[in-house]
Amino acid sequence: MTALPHLTSYHEAAAARGLTREPVAPREQGLSVVRRALFACSGTGLMAAAAGLWLVPAPDAAVMLVKLGASIAMAGAGAMLLGLLKEDGGNWQVELDAAKGEVRTFEKCGGQYFLTGRFNLRDMAEVTLHGATLTAHDAEGRVAVAVPVTRRADRKRLRALLELG
Repeated sequence: MTALPHLTSYHEAAAARGLTREPVAPREQGLSVVRRALFACSGTGLMAAAAGLWLVPAPDAAVMLVKLGASIAMAGAGAMLLGLLKEDGGNWQVELDAAKGEVRTFEKCGGQYFLTGRFNLRDMAEVTLHGATLTAHDAEGRVAVAVPVTRRADRKRLRALLELG
């Protein structure tokens, strides 16, 4: 166990979060219905145009090369737009409250959201953000929270909050 010294601590933190689950109101969705429809139509259209570009015959190799570049660009842009339809956050969400100086963690299970932890950053001995994982140690040195922070905006706000504290 020398390679993963904090592994048991992370499991203890996850078990503690599971004990403190309380249902909360549904969380806001990442994209509005109009924006989701626009992304879906645009992404599907770009993917279809990338495939349809090859239905028209090309007179020479130079035009084929241009068609290849255009179809790759359109397929990539369409895939990106369709990828934006995925719900951001996945099963975990982290909510930052800079006014109170606390971090709340939520877990989605079966369409219902549960508050799994409320942590005051000032009471923690050490709070770090390595990559996309928020880790906070309590006064005894145990891992109190270790959750992924998937949204880039949340990571930026959390880094700013940690630098203030």
